[in-house]
Amino acid sequence: MTATLLPTGTATATPTIEVKDRLEIVDVVVFPNPIKQPADLKIKFDVTRHVSKIHVRIYTTAYRRVIDETFEGSFLRDTVITVPQRKLSRLSAGIYYMSIRAEEGSDMSGFKTLEVVLIK
Repeated sequence: MTATLLPTGTATATPTIEVKDRLEIVDVVVFPNPIKQPADLKIKFDVTRHVSKIHVRIYTTAYRRVIDETFEGSFLRDTVITVPQRKLSRLSAGIYYMSIRAEEGSDMSGFKTLEVVLIK
């Protein structure tokens, strides 16, 4: 908010629009979570700028990478990507960490990390 001075001499609050320069992944929702096999894992999110690649990595609680997927296309608002059931079927039941990262050329976002619970 910024202050705007009115002709009467009174200052009022004026909303300002925040422009995002940084490439970020926001409003991430993973569903279903917990995921009961067999099922696909869907990830819904927004990106602050247009990107052409999304990287999804899934790790065990011991930080061993078990899934590494790259999705290519055109991503911006209300994006939903799917990690297929065939990739998840080889995992044991338990808690996993999932990181998501966006890429456009040489510009990369920070990682968004979430927990995913797998039930068999």
